[in-house]
Amino acid sequence: MKIPTGNITLLFTDIEGSTKLSQDFPEKMQAALNTHHSILHKAIETNNGFVFQIIGDAFCCAFENTDDAIKAAADAQIKLSDEEWDETVIRVRMGIHSGNVEWNGKSYMGYITLARTHRVMSAANGGQVIVSNDSYEIAKYKVDPEISFRDLGDRRLKDLIQPLKLFQLISSNLPSDFPPLKTLDARPNNLPVQLTSFIGRENEITDLKKLLSDTKLLTLLGPGGTGKTRLAVQVGADMIDDFENGVWIVELASLIDPNLLTQSVTEALRLKEHSGITPEKLLYDHLKDKKIMIILDNCEHLIDACAVLAEKLLQNCPRLKIMVTSREALRCGGELIHKVLSLSHPDPKIKVEPEILVQYEAVRLFIERAIAVNPGFRVNNDNAAALAQICYQLDGIPLAIELAAVRTKVLSLENICKKLSDRFRLLTGGKRTALPRQQTLRALIDWSYDLLSDKEKILWRRLSVFAGAWTLDAAEEVCSDENLDQEEILDLVNNLTEKSIVLFSGTNDNYKMLETIRQYGDEKLKESGETKSFYTKHLSYYLNLCEGAIPELSGTNAKKWFNKFEEFYPNIQTGLNWSVENNLKEEGLRLAFSMGKFWELRGHFTEGRNWFDKLFTETENVPRDIVANSKGAAGILAIHQGQYDESEILIEDALKIFKETGNQKGIANSLNSLGLNAVDKSDYKKAKEYLYESLKLRREINHRLGICSTSNSLGLLFLIEGDFVNAKKYWEETLEISLEINDSMYEGIAYSNLAQIYDNLGDLQKSKEYFEKGLQLDRELGNKNGICISLFNLGNVAYLSGDYILSRQLYDESLALSKETGYLQATLYALTGLGQTSLAEKEYVIAENIFKESLMLQKNFIDLQCSVISIIGIAEIKDHNGQSELAATLISGVKCKYESVGAFFDKNLQSQSDVIMNSVIKQIGEAKTEAAVEKGKTMLYEKIIELAQEDNP
Repeated sequence: MKIPTGNITLLFTDIEGSTKLSQDFPEKMQAALNTHHSILHKAIETNNGFVFQIIGDAFCCAFENTDDAIKAAADAQIKLSDEEWDETVIRVRMGIHSGNVEWNGKSYMGYITLARTHRVMSAANGGQVIVSNDSYEIAKYKVDPEISFRDLGDRRLKDLIQPLKLFQLISSNLPSDFPPLKTLDARPNNLPVQLTSFIGRENEITDLKKLLSDTKLLTLLGPGGTGKTRLAVQVGADMIDDFENGVWIVELASLIDPNLLTQSVTEALRLKEHSGITPEKLLYDHLKDKKIMIILDNCEHLIDACAVLAEKLLQNCPRLKIMVTSREALRCGGELIHKVLSLSHPDPKIKVEPEILVQYEAVRLFIERAIAVNPGFRVNNDNAAALAQICYQLDGIPLAIELAAVRTKVLSLENICKKLSDRFRLLTGGKRTALPRQQTLRALIDWSYDLLSDKEKILWRRLSVFAGAWTLDAAEEVCSDENLDQEEILDLVNNLTEKSIVLFSGTNDNYKMLETIRQYGDEKLKESGETKSFYTKHLSYYLNLCEGAIPELSGTNAKKWFNKFEEFYPNIQTGLNWSVENNLKEEGLRLAFSMGKFWELRGHFTEGRNWFDKLFTETENVPRDIVANSKGAAGILAIHQGQYDESEILIEDALKIFKETGNQKGIANSLNSLGLNAVDKSDYKKAKEYLYESLKLRREINHRLGICSTSNSLGLLFLIEGDFVNAKKYWEETLEISLEINDSMYEGIAYSNLAQIYDNLGDLQKSKEYFEKGLQLDRELGNKNGICISLFNLGNVAYLSGDYILSRQLYDESLALSKETGYLQATLYALTGLGQTSLAEKEYVIAENIFKESLMLQKNFIDLQCSVISIIGIAEIKDHNGQSELAATLISGVKCKYESVGAFFDKNLQSQSDVIMNSVIKQIGEAKTEAAVEKGKTMLYEKIIELAQEDNP
């Protein structure tokens, strides 16, 4: 059927008391639910309805025509009423509302309409159908003559937005008398009408209701702008049926004198003063026997007075509950604290489609508020990334999101995103009716800043040098000076945490500030003239931390330190940026070098190269060994990017410097790197010279990790040459030393490499066992390079075993990770594996496209193994398509290339080429085959690659 979209009518249903029925009649409830579902499906579908979601026993349905929705509800209620239920009497409440929604292919977008329909339904009693005025106005003259409507008047729904006139559906076949509607006006309250709908936090509201059922004092704690007030009011509205004397909010933001606090509460409760009775007695007398909830909103500037009043009230009023919103806890007996965090928001580093993006609360809020000021606003594939970045940059803070959404009237999402670096100028223009501090983001944070002591202000601005997470040790080291003793910082950090300026994670004992809070502090740091001093101290701290960790990156503590680098990486980036901008090249290069192995293992090749490139200018005054170390590290990253010529230049520069300074370890490292580079460039003779020289030097200086590394490189070289005996010998040495020095990275590499020996010997079981050991070690260390290669190797095992479903899955996983990190060689490996799998499944077009993609990616360099696999695969396809002469030429060309460099044609490639050549001879005869082979022998390998990529008829 056609899915209704645009201005449509929704019907939501829910079984009244379903939880209790399930508890009382567990054996009969399923049969009753089956009957219920059958009745609803039939009534909806026969009236042209579309059931787009079923949540438990609740149906969510859409109709193109309002009268169809009303008829479906009436039919369903009549059928439900006529059913014989035994003990499990099913009574369904239903709500009908019309509004604008859009179908995105998976679900409806239009949160206000969806939420309002749910609220209309929630106001009904079991067996009752409630229709909103929006639906009534459309259908009142067209509906079935047996159906009429009873005007229930303007009612306040628990969504707190403007009252809505409601109607009850009346039919002679249905009961017409029901208890009062479950709306806000059924209980006394002063909850303010909201101009916009409440979005998100569904799970949080459920949690808060449970907390309030178990406690008398609940404090919602969080930074300004996180939506504490709106959340508290919404929880109060949802729970109003539990309080016969209502829910009342006391707004304290504009109250200055704490002595007037009690009077403010009595005024909010609409209590009239009496001569001779103090406000305190009036309040206690009124509340002592009332079942009532009071919300004390924005208590932070009156924290002591609020704490005293709350404690006294709760001691004297046994049925009273108090909910507090504040940036600081009251510290009363029995107080439960709930930290109100930002709305869920996407990580912009992870690309998501628009329909997935709207699952995040911050995104939904932005969209709804943007549509309110710009009805034509839409999220699509072009602007989804910018929207994700906006919500991330604004930390999911509701106020910030709303202020940014207003800007869609005049700015594109991309431009809003660009201007967020000056967010305090951008995010203005809030509601004129809001308190002044809530009209702009800066004013809101000014409010928090002004409430602090002088030393708390000093620490806030100094802490702004930290990006992301930081430790107490870091804060004590970086932020202290003659004006702020190191011993004071613990208490001051604690104060800022209690006041919701700083956030603490007990999981890893780290602290952080929301980015908006941090940027505010950074502005204050600039105003104080302390920027240079404290950013330089910050750089020095992380430089010492990272340099001190270098020896730990190759032992039992490696995983811990790599994870620590990941955890504090934004601070390391900040330090590198400061060194670049302030010409602190020595410090910057030292920090970059200390991060080299992290960048290599965690796949940050491009970023690492970018930092090195920025730091390599104007290094005349930097100690030469520091420059050489950095060039060597940059060269290794270039190898992983497939930039072999650039890598060779960098490493040769490093080698030259090390020879000048007599740095034997540096010389050996450079020779090993040049050897690896030569292997990848298929210059095996030169590679062997470099690697033997490196190994000799490393044995002389007894550099165990270095010996481990070069032995591994030589094993790789011998495997390429088909010398399994020597390859196995060197890799066993790699494994032995890695176990001796507790280096899990080389242990994982050694297992994976030894597995290749067993693979070539045909022992797939042993090969799989070793590959899995390698993958496990790679995952534990977070070695993304190793994970890419291990997944590819396991894919090969599955492919050779004929399990093409598993091989494709493993190759796909390897490809996704290699593309994420920019590890080009692993990308090529994964593509060749996918091509071979498609070829084995006779998906010739798909296979040829994959092989050609692999060859295209090698336009700036040639990976011999991957290019040969791709060309042989294409040759098989050409032969299958009747182009047997071309197939023979391609096979001949790759064999000549292998022979010219001394590489080994492994048994699987040899078997595949033999099958192709036998087929060629059968198709075109020996003479034509021989001519095609001779043609291949005379062609340059680059021409063979071009020939394979051509779209031959």
